[in-house]
Amino acid sequence: MSSPTPLSPSQALASTTRLSLLARRTMVLPEARRGGNDNTLWQTLESGIAMLSRRWTMSPSLPIEHFEVEIRDLWYLFCLSARYIDADCAAQDRLVRIVGVAGGWGVLTRARREGGEGEGEGVEEEARTREGRIWSDLPFLVGDVRGMWKECMMGGGKVEGVEGEGVEGEGVEGEGVEWEGVEGEGVEGEDEEERQRQRVNLTAAIARLVSVGVCTGELGQCGLEVMRLALETEMEEGRVEMMGLVRVWLRYAGHLLLMRCLAGGPTDERWRVGEGGDGGGVEDGFSKDRFVAWKRKLEELRMSAGDDDAEDVKCASAMGYIWDSYHGLR
Repeated sequence: MSSPTPLSPSQALASTTRLSLLARRTMVLPEARRGGNDNTLWQTLESGIAMLSRRWTMSPSLPIEHFEVEIRDLWYLFCLSARYIDADCAAQDRLVRIVGVAGGWGVLTRARREGGEGEGEGVEEEARTREGRIWSDLPFLVGDVRGMWKECMMGGGKVEGVEGEGVEGEGVEGEGVEWEGVEGEGVEGEDEEERQRQRVNLTAAIARLVSVGVCTGELGQCGLEVMRLALETEMEEGRVEMMGLVRVWLRYAGHLLLMRCLAGGPTDERWRVGEGGDGGGVEDGFSKDRFVAWKRKLEELRMSAGDDDAEDVKCASAMGYIWDSYHGLR
C-alpha cells in the first residue's frame, strides 16, 4: 500500500486556514456567546501565545505564513471574547494584560540551516510577518481589531450614517484567514440591545489596550472616530447609543485622547464607519482645538439634558475632569 502524497506548501497552508475557520465557527464563537463574562477564551489566548512561540522555535522548516494564520486566530480570540464581556468587568483587564505581556516578549527567533535541515551553517531567523515581527510588533493586531470593531459598528443598529452587514478583514492581503463569514454569525439572532452592548464592550477593550500602551497611536484612532460620530454628526436617533461609546472611551483612555490631541496627528480613514462630521469646524485629525470643540459640545448637551443620570451628563463630567486634571485652573 502506497503512502499518501505529502501536501505541497500551498495545500498545507490552505488546510490550516480551513481548520482555523472551522474552529472559529464551532468552538470560539459558541464559547464566547455561552460564557459571557465568564468565557474561558482568555485561557486559550494565553496558552495559544505560548504554543505559537514554541512551534516557531521547534519547527525550523515551517513557513511564516502558517504563523500568520495562527496569530490572527489569537487576535480573533481576544476580540470576540472582549465583545461578549461587559465593558466594566475586570475580565477585560485580564485579556488586555495577556496581549500586553506578549508584546513585551521581544522578537521570536529560531536556528535554521542555510542549506536546509542538517546542511550548511546555522543562522538565526526572526519571526517576521508581512505586518511586522512576532511578538514585538504585535503583527495584524491593529487591522484585526479594527475589522472586528467596524463589523460590530456596521452590523446593524441605530447609528445613523453607519450601514452594512460586515467588514472583510481589511489591511491584510494574500493568503490567510478572512473575517467575512465569521463575524456576521456573531450577531445572527441577537437583538439591537445585545448588539449595542457588544459595541460598548469592544470599544472599552480597545480603550483599555490604548491605556496600557498597546499600539497606542494606531488604536487611538478608534477614540477619534467615536468622538467624531457622537459629537460632530447630526443625529436624529442613536445619540444615546453613541454616547455610551464615548463614556467608556473617556473612562479608560480619556487622558491619552487628550494627550494625543495636544500632540496633534492625522486621521486614519480606515477607521471611518459613517458619513458626515467635519472635525467640529476645525482641522481634521487630532488637535487641541478639536478636543475643545468636543468639550464645548458635551457642555451644550449637558445643559439640555433633563436627567442628571443621562449619558450626556456623565460624558460631560468625564470630559471636564480630564481637562481640569491636565490644565488645572489655567
